[in-house]
Amino acid sequence: MEKLRIILADDHPLVLMGMRDLLEKELSFHVIAALASPTALVERLAHDLPHVVITDYSMPGDETYGDGMRLVKYLTRRFPRAQVVVLTMVSNPMIISALYDMGVAAVVLKRDNLAEIVT
Repeated sequence: MEKLRIILADDHPLVLMGMRDLLEKELSFHVIAALASPTALVERLAHDLPHVVITDYSMPGDETYGDGMRLVKYLTRRFPRAQVVVLTMVSNPMIISALYDMGVAAVVLKRDNLAEIVT
């Protein structure tokens, strides 16, 4: 059985470490990269397309790809074969609805139970 290949992106090192640890405990998942910026994420996706991208919604300071809606729109258009999961503190229903309209596979709130990201 092929493992689900995942790339993580979050600008907080502790979140990356925790997410990687949580996901790698699942036998069917393989985290191929944990990256700290939108630019690093896009550069990696250009060379190694995973099944799933789990990205933080807010990663400020990246002038090239931005974050939030701008980044998610780019990812869903440029890499349509990868399922995008957005990890966020933002619980605004309008923003969450817009993310689904852009084609994300899921939106997981950082305050949710950890099992949500595995699901």
